[in-house]
Amino acid sequence: MGQIFIEAPDGAVIFYHPNGVIFVILSNGTSFKYELNGTITMQDLSGELSIVENNGSLPQVESYETVLNARPFQNYEETAERFTGHIQSTIEWMSNQSITVFTSDYGLYWFNYLGGYDVVFAQFGWNHTTAQDIALVRGAANLQGKSWGAIITWKYTYVVLFNYAEDMGAYGTLSDDHFEALERFWNELVQNSEVVHGGIDAEAVLVLPSNYGWGMRRPDDTIWGLWGADEKSPQIWAQLQDSLEAHGLLLDIVHEDPQYPVTGKYNQIYYWNQTD
Repeated sequence: MGQIFIEAPDGAVIFYHPNGVIFVILSNGTSFKYELNGTITMQDLSGELSIVENNGSLPQVESYETVLNARPFQNYEETAERFTGHIQSTIEWMSNQSITVFTSDYGLYWFNYLGGYDVVFAQFGWNHTTAQDIALVRGAANLQGKSWGAIITWKYTYVVLFNYAEDMGAYGTLSDDHFEALERFWNELVQNSEVVHGGIDAEAVLVLPSNYGWGMRRPDDTIWGLWGADEKSPQIWAQLQDSLEAHGLLLDIVHEDPQYPVTGKYNQIYYWNQTD
């Protein structure tokens, strides 16, 4: 098993390594390294390192084995099964009534589709690469025979406003400019016969490991939100950047799954662990 990543209620972040080393990063930026021999090294905000004594005032941490055994999810495979199973049990009643079921997410689109969603909208924003988001959602939809779309969210930070229009003669914070923009979008993109929807086919695909629920927002992003980046992450990240640079919007990204083979569906196939 790889590194375990935990966010504590007080804002501290704890990284448990399989070799027994534990890193604790406090909300103020101060960090501590706990080693198996009992040595605790503190790094202050200036970067200075010092050996400290565990006098009871330091962050108290449990062992890697204790945390691992207490976790509800022990590995990637079990987590993927629980994730998709939860979706299935949640939306099954709608699927049984032939209702088209959709959701929006910032990642893990592949597993949203496996869980039973008919349509997934990728969230453009979060300072992500748009080509990467399209590759992930379109690749998952194409291989699993589903539909996909996108919504525009926030770029760096955001504020959510809820404004209820008590008088139906008014529409809260929506102004005439907003309605004019919606009308232009509908007329110029949705209703425009010269705009070809779904006319771009991917020429290449990047195949990720099976059940590898990596956020892929940055090189050290978490896996399933539970584990830190593992030994595969740097190689996948490098392959991802190379593939996006070579193919841009013509790249799809999928996961290894015998039910959804990629052979014969793309001109170029890249596997996460290939070296040439």
